[in-house]
Amino acid sequence: MSGWIGNSFVRGAVIMEFKTFYYSLIVWFKKPKPPNGLLFKYHEKTMFKTFIIVVLLILPLDAVVFHLLFMQWNKLAAWISTIINIYAFFYAIALYNSAKYLPIVVTSNKLIIHSGYTGKMVIDIDNIQSLETFSMKDDVMFTKTKKGVFKATVGIDEPELELKLINPVKYFGPFGIQKHAHTVLFRVDEPQQFNKIIQESMDKHECIEEYRKY
Repeated sequence: MSGWIGNSFVRGAVIMEFKTFYYSLIVWFKKPKPPNGLLFKYHEKTMFKTFIIVVLLILPLDAVVFHLLFMQWNKLAAWISTIINIYAFFYAIALYNSAKYLPIVVTSNKLIIHSGYTGKMVIDIDNIQSLETFSMKDDVMFTKTKKGVFKATVGIDEPELELKLINPVKYFGPFGIQKHAHTVLFRVDEPQQFNKIIQESMDKHECIEEYRKY
């Protein structure tokens, strides 16, 4: 399909629709194979699950109410509204399932950060400058993300960790969006354990680099 569709945005949009279909329906019958490495979840110890449940309860009611209201004005608008609500329903399911099956992964030399199926960044361990607790100066949820920052959270979750890179790295966003970032804002359910693993990996790579110099 990538060979057939030249426009990267269109290609990304099509691929995302396939992912929405997979994580909302197919994943119940054919689960993805867990990635290799140390896996860290980011969706269990948050309000994300509650947020998704509330959305899934509201959307059917919203679909019915708006369908009846729009039917008084325009049948086409009523059905468009209903289709949008149905899509949003399956999108919410897909977002939760993708967060469940796409954890943050730490390998011997890579850190892979996912924000569900809507965002991904692959980072070399030796490209990490620092990992610190993120201090929120503003309400991050309603603040526009600054240029060069990848906000890798899902739903209404707010970031708890700030990862700074030595060199900017490309990240993949929704609908084929590709940008470079030098800072990643994200969260994990076990931040202390995650921080320990990353620091140990960074120290190991520093030792290897020092050894190579000699």
